[in-house]
Amino acid sequence: MSKLVVLFPVDKSWKKSARVLPLLKKLQKSCRCEIHAVFIVDPTLEQKSPELESEALRLAEEAWRRIKAELNGCTSWSVRRGEPVGEIIAHAKEVDADLIIMPTSGLCRTLLHSVTERVVRLSGRPVLTVYVPEG
Repeated sequence: MSKLVVLFPVDKSWKKSARVLPLLKKLQKSCRCEIHAVFIVDPTLEQKSPELESEALRLAEEAWRRIKAELNGCTSWSVRRGEPVGEIIAHAKEVDADLIIMPTSGLCRTLLHSVTERVVRLSGRPVLTVYVPEG
């Protein structure tokens, strides 16, 4: 039996990402899966403010600690710099992801071209969205 390779792009809002973790835990229990978590940092942050980039990297480190605590066996963690949609799609290709699992806030964000909506449209891979209400 082959492994299910899952890409989990971690949202800068931990609240949204945390809502995806129960589903990932169920996947781990029900099948052989390899989970690759990725956090994308905007490459212009350093130019805008070194403090903003430091804060983004701090958030990434905190997210990784939380994910490791929740998911025993998260296969890998990456921090990438770049435009989120392109980086998520590129990372999915690199790890040969069978599935991308991402949070979404629903229809309003979809109409405004959210990252999740664009990954669904452009990735060419199955994307499972987990609804996370705003607020």
